Amino acid sequence: MITARGLISETSGVVTRPAPQPQSKQPAQPVTIQRKIEAKPGSIHATVTLEAIVENTGEVVRTESFRTTQPVMQYVIITRLMGFKDDLAADGYEVRV
Repeated sequence: MITARGLISETSGVVTRPAPQPQSKQPAQPVTIQRKIEAKPGSIHATVTLEAIVENTGEVVRTESFRTTQPVMQYVIITRLMGFKDDLAADGYEVRV
């Protein structure tokens, strides 16, 4: 048997690392979604802002703003609101609309 003495140092070899632990998402504080609609008189356009507000502190954790027109406004707001709520729920927030 042929050995290669001295070619491998004692500090080398297989390095083991601890297996990554899944990050447990701590449930965030409950958030409330607030809607703000700004429309100028006589205009068919409106700016809608959705804000996720932490109930206990009043801190705004996420916001989204978009423009829409009056004829389709209700449908667009409901659609965007549901997507906004789903994104917050996916991040572990308890959402109240």
